[in-house]
Formats: sequence, C-alpha cells, structure tokens
Amino acid sequence: HEEEDHPLNITSSVDSSASSSGSSVAPAGAALPFPCLVMSSTMPRAIDTATWKKHQFLIKDVSNLNPLDMGDFSGMDLTSIREQHPEWYEQLKQEPFHTRFPGGESYADLIDRLTSIIIDMEQQLGLAV
Repeated sequence: HEEEDHPLNITSSVDSSASSSGSSVAPAGAALPFPCLVMSSTMPRAIDTATWKKHQFLIKDVSNLNPLDMGDFSGMDLTSIREQHPEWYEQLKQEPFHTRFPGGESYADLIDRLTSIIIDMEQQLGLAV
C-alpha cells in the first residue's frame, strides 16, 4: 500500500506563513466535505502535526494551546529540578497546582489559559479539532 494515498497522511513540510490573524492554510489538495477549523499551538511541531497532505483547511495557531511555560526550568526534567533546586521542588510537592515555575507559570495559570480556548472551541460553528 502507498502511504501518500491515506487521507490522514501527515506532511513534514508546512507552509508556516501565518496571516495576521495567526492562521495558516494547509497545502493545496482536495477540499474536505465539511467545514473544519483545526486549532494548534504556535509550536512548529504542532502545526506540522495538524497539517494533512491532501486536504486543505484552516489551521489557527493559538498561543493559549502552548505547553506549560516552565520559565527558568525549561528543558529540565523534574529529577534535575529536584537535584538542583531542592527548596523550590519541596514547594512544588507541597502545593503543585499553585506553585509557579520561576519566570514561568503554574498549573493553575495553565488551566486559566486553556479555559478561554476551550470556550472558543465550543463556540465554533464547524468541527473543532
């Protein structure tokens, strides 16, 4: 079987040029038989994942869908954080939901950020993915 013919075949090359609204369109191909808006984080790997080769649809990149901002601890795993910043890690253990990563956000901040985009998704007229 030929993978390119599968309708869910994902492309690794994306037209990353976004309009002023933060939206981009998948490469030209067959139109979907229904309206579809795909929301993605602004991360290139997320937009790449959301793009289908053979179907053209709107991809709205939304910063609210970006992962938790770990600030100064970006790129570190929890083991490294525990070893290098034991006092902060203890604070995280005591209050994991409200402890803010230095220079970043807390899980409570993340939930607040995601709430608005979930409401936006629920109000979409077409299919929201």
